[in-house]
Amino acid sequence: MKPKILIFLLGLTGFGACGEKEIPVAYGVPTARFTIKGTVTDPAGNPLEGIRITPVEYRIRQVPTERFIPDVEYVHEPFYKPEAVYTDETGAYAIRDDCFDRIPFHVVYRAEDTDGPANGGEFVPRDVDVEITSADRTAQSGWVSEYAKEAAPVVLEKKE
Repeated sequence: MKPKILIFLLGLTGFGACGEKEIPVAYGVPTARFTIKGTVTDPAGNPLEGIRITPVEYRIRQVPTERFIPDVEYVHEPFYKPEAVYTDETGAYAIRDDCFDRIPFHVVYRAEDTDGPANGGEFVPRDVDVEITSADRTAQSGWVSEYAKEAAPVVLEKKE
């Protein structure tokens, strides 16, 4: 009888939802769902097709309070393994992912050439830092805020 009561109580506290499932963050955790759009070009301004774009980390600057003075920015890995996206024939891409909703936050993503000499040659990878602020918020529902950001064009240099 006691194990049934224990299982029931654990279920009420949410322990049944724990595990390695790809489910949205819940239980009152402010979440930012964001989209970053941009383009990738070579130094001459030509669009680059087939460049892989992958979010690699998120940075949040903790705000000092009476009880907490942060030493450094808080950096965390993406909630889930983010799926890479690839630029199209116009060099355009759109990243969609989630992270903690603390304004402002920074999304660091990597633009890298994965097709070798095809599509304009071989290019040096580049990490790009995009700041998302409250001005980029497009919607809010409960604990989830949605953001959209148009990033500056990414220019990749050719490998020597």
